[in-house]
Amino acid sequence: AGTSDEAQKFVGAGTAVTDLNGRAVLPGLNDAHLHFHYLGETKMRVDCYWKSKDDILRLVREAAAKAGCGEWVLGWGWNQMVWDPPIFPTKDDLDAAAPDVPVALERTCEHMTWLNSRAMEAVGISENIANPVGGEFLRDSEGRLNGLVTDNAQNCVVDAEPKLTEAQDFEALLLAQNELFKFGITSATDAGTDLDIIERMKKLYSQGKLKIRLDVMVRRGMNKSPKFIIEQTREWLAKGKEVGLFDNRMQVRCLKISADGSLGGRSAWMLEDYNDRAGHRGNGKLSDDELYTLVSEAHRAGMQVS
Repeated sequence: AGTSDEAQKFVGAGTAVTDLNGRAVLPGLNDAHLHFHYLGETKMRVDCYWKSKDDILRLVREAAAKAGCGEWVLGWGWNQMVWDPPIFPTKDDLDAAAPDVPVALERTCEHMTWLNSRAMEAVGISENIANPVGGEFLRDSEGRLNGLVTDNAQNCVVDAEPKLTEAQDFEALLLAQNELFKFGITSATDAGTDLDIIERMKKLYSQGKLKIRLDVMVRRGMNKSPKFIIEQTREWLAKGKEVGLFDNRMQVRCLKISADGSLGGRSAWMLEDYNDRAGHRGNGKLSDDELYTLVSEAHRAGMQVS
């Protein structure tokens, strides 16, 4: 830091010099909370972020027109709070835009998914379905399903959606890195990803294709049953923490636990009713004993917990 004249004493015969013409240069920025693979995956889906409902429906209509037999239209990022009026959408909106292919659009918080009727049929959501523990199939004022599902109720959707191939996972990871580098973000905390994605990250690091620094939290089945999460977590804890991998570009030493949902999806677990939904306080996903088991076992294994 200093004037151009002061910088000259550091310039030798082999020094590359870039004149920024008075502009500033900063160290690489850090993003404290993102989902690295999912960031890349969203670049391969319908981009609903910060868009009006009309714009989203137009994009869905265009994607549906291009979809082949058996394909889904998937998207992420909608937020009813930036719409006018700021009210939740329904399956009827999507049915009008894409009546013939399954459509599943995740809310920006990832704790709610907006489905059309074809998607509901594909995953077996019918009018007599019961809410799972820690999730909800939302209904309209007349008690009919409206196409919105929260938290653990999303499991049937996630299980039925077409899965990315290994090659597509690699593509998503590199798309995420490129997106972050465009904004000067050179390190990040990945706030929850699965072990199979972590192994694919390692492959790209070993090939020299991933250069970003990642502090990765392990999340075992965000919307799965507590029994599943505990069993899968024990399997991972037995392997121990990994620090300083790939020239200190990656570490894996933290367990991510989702104890409830989101405020925007009305599934965050509250002490009082939501002011726009009497009698509803959100969804807790774990009992005290289940949460204690996860935290205490992680602690004994020398892991951090988020």
